[in-house]
Amino acid sequence: MTVVIACVQYQPEVLPDWAAYGAKLERLVRHAASAGARLVVFPEYAGMEIANLLSAADRQDVARSVEAAQGMLRDVLALHADMARRHGVTIVAGSLPVRVDGDLRNRAHVFSPSGTVMSQDKLTITRGERERLGLSGGDAVTVFRAAWGTFAVALGYDIEFPPVARVMVEAGAEIILVPSYSTTVADFQRVRACARARAVENQSYVAHAPLVGALPWSSLPGTGTAAVFSPCDTGFPSDGILARATSEQLQLVVARLDFALIERVRAEGEVRNLLRQREIEAKPAPRVETVGLG
Repeated sequence: MTVVIACVQYQPEVLPDWAAYGAKLERLVRHAASAGARLVVFPEYAGMEIANLLSAADRQDVARSVEAAQGMLRDVLALHADMARRHGVTIVAGSLPVRVDGDLRNRAHVFSPSGTVMSQDKLTITRGERERLGLSGGDAVTVFRAAWGTFAVALGYDIEFPPVARVMVEAGAEIILVPSYSTTVADFQRVRACARARAVENQSYVAHAPLVGALPWSSLPGTGTAAVFSPCDTGFPSDGILARATSEQLQLVVARLDFALIERVRAEGEVRNLLRQREIEAKPAPRVETVGLG
């Protein structure tokens, strides 16, 4: 089984109205579908581009922007559901803060061509998200099963924690999607390095879709380049990079993923990282000795 995936390296902008916002997304999804993609991934916080539709004063205020997003959420969901149905693709929409039982969570919605709408909340919240946006972390991992394969979503910071990816892979995920928003090169490189490490550790595909450009309330633009990673082993590129963006501008990164190669490398690869991890986890923790050198 194979699938073509499109990571959208998304760039927010000030748009004149809702119709222009919908037309922008429509062009990107249509382009991805015409390239053969059946899975389209937007970055973390790309959904907050809708705050640019507010007045200049409101869109520069974090609290007002977040509250306005709650009022526009139903229209955002309907827009993405319609695009997924018409183009026959699964869409992981740009995440945005969503109020859940009184808490605000960074949530990515997932839309199938059949009309199913699911979601994944960010599990590990950064200091900035907690202090500036007042966000709380989610408490569950969702694994999404499509006709062509199985995937999970690790939003930004989540990919920096190996146990999160391990839970996803052990639950059957063949692809881990990493929508992210990094405002410094160091932050982007941490996410990118960890995404590559998770691909090696779990002998899985990992697709990274970063936001580029500034959000309405922030003077710090997102930075990074989208890429799709694989194990560095037999049948894959030696550097584990299947595809990557050419610049930090709005663009699609498209790659074809072959799940048979993943099965083969787990069984017959040069190394068997996933199997070794399972063996290590089944053993007691190794003994630690501290030795003085004089």
